[in-house]
Amino acid sequence: MATAVVGMSLIGARGATPADQDKIDETVAGLCGARAWTQSECARHDAARQ
Repeated sequence: MATAVVGMSLIGARGATPADQDKIDETVAGLCGARAWTQSECARHDAARQ
């Protein structure tokens, strides 16, 4: 099931607040952990956060 990988954190997140960004990061972590995204896609997200 997709929600087991992606979770439900992203619902309602717009990236406008630190809490929203945390929700986006949780979603990305699930996609990276499940290898739904490539290593370079995950690395780009990590680099953008720093």
